[in-house]
Amino acid sequence: MKRESIRKKMFRLICILLGILLLFQITLLLCFNFLFKNVKNTVDKQSLYTSYDSAAVLLQDSVTDYFDNPTSEALAFLNENKKIVCDLSENICDFFQNAQFEDHAIITRAYTDKIQELTDHISQNAGGSPFLLYKECSHLYDLMMRQHSTTLPFEMSLLSDKLSGVFACWNIFNIFILVLLCIVFLIIFVCTSNSIRKIAEPLSLLSTHAKEFERGNYDDSTTDSLLKTGYSEIYILTSAFIHMENTIKEQITALKDKIELSQKVHSLELENMSVQISLAQTENSLMQSLINPHFLFNCLNLLTSFAIIEKAPRVHEYSLQIAQYLRETLNYNGKQITLEKEFSFLEHYAAIQKLRFGERISFCFECDNDCKNAIVPAIILQPLVENSLIHGIGSYLHDGKICVKAQRHDGENILITVWDNGDGIPPEKVREITENLRTPFQAGQKGTGLRSVLYRLDYYFKKQIFFHMESKQTATQISVIIPYRTE
Repeated sequence: MKRESIRKKMFRLICILLGILLLFQITLLLCFNFLFKNVKNTVDKQSLYTSYDSAAVLLQDSVTDYFDNPTSEALAFLNENKKIVCDLSENICDFFQNAQFEDHAIITRAYTDKIQELTDHISQNAGGSPFLLYKECSHLYDLMMRQHSTTLPFEMSLLSDKLSGVFACWNIFNIFILVLLCIVFLIIFVCTSNSIRKIAEPLSLLSTHAKEFERGNYDDSTTDSLLKTGYSEIYILTSAFIHMENTIKEQITALKDKIELSQKVHSLELENMSVQISLAQTENSLMQSLINPHFLFNCLNLLTSFAIIEKAPRVHEYSLQIAQYLRETLNYNGKQITLEKEFSFLEHYAAIQKLRFGERISFCFECDNDCKNAIVPAIILQPLVENSLIHGIGSYLHDGKICVKAQRHDGENILITVWDNGDGIPPEKVREITENLRTPFQAGQKGTGLRSVLYRLDYYFKKQIFFHMESKQTATQISVIIPYRTE
């Protein structure tokens, strides 16, 4: 779309208006020239007396005009009038053979000479003030007119008849001028109104859009109409406003995103603080719980000594396994160990349970070689195996089996599965357990073995773990996927 500058548009409009006014002025000048020419012809035909009078007045006016504005045009007009007055004066003197007209011609020559002296003084920039010469010209003009008024009067009746026809034409001319003037004003009004409308409409639309934007109504439907203006200045203004509007929108969006991010960060900080508090409570609870294992460990050592003295090898072996298990529990509590050590600790726990249950249950532990160096929180597998033992196969009289396996998963993760061939868990109970795992962990809460394990894993691995429980009528399997981390 070709856009035009407002300056060019206004310049063209002004040129058109000036052209119209120039045509109007030329028409006026032509009409005036026609009327004045008729008047002059009438006066010339009727009387040199009236012609001289008019010429003298015009000459004095031209002297005043030249005195006020000494231009070459005014000087030329003055010299022309001066020549006319001189010629008329000589014609009157020749026509009227009377001494009064000869005196009048002498005064006229003196008046024209003084005018010549005045024009020479002004054009040559002679010293002194030309006002005195102008005053003398005015004095001679008054003397000349008084002398002229005392001459032979002219018959006015014929002149009056001729002038009546001229005045009738003048009235017609006035009506014509009035109509022409109305047409000119109408054309000017239409042209200016059209130009103002083309300028005002987009500005009004832009103002309305700005008010709506100020109220928060981000309506983009008016932007296309705003950009359809035909003037380059308004288009630039509109484009700049729309660019500013888009920038403000982007800043508001960025500010909202920043506020939301700050709120999320604050929420995460609160959550992290809650986790830290829960972890501190857990560690405090674990530290308190160490009192009993220490006491039991000392008692088991004493029991082992009594078993040797009293020759009770099974009691000695059972006590020794429990003592070793408690020693590792005390050493690993609250620390991170390799997955290989975690499986070794699990084997001690299984040995104790084998002494208790005998051939009623069996254990199967498998840890792939490429998983043994992975670092995990200590004692995360024993609670899972204990749950399978208590809730799964604890009531079995034979053929109870628990399998724990760790293997690589998707290259960067480790999949740990705990499987037992117990009676299984109903689907409703599985959903209930899964939903309870989503509630916040509280140290010391009853039945929180699985939740404690998941809480510690979730905290250690920054919520990058995956948990899944699946149970059938003859088996239950718990799967946990953790990141592979060596330090």
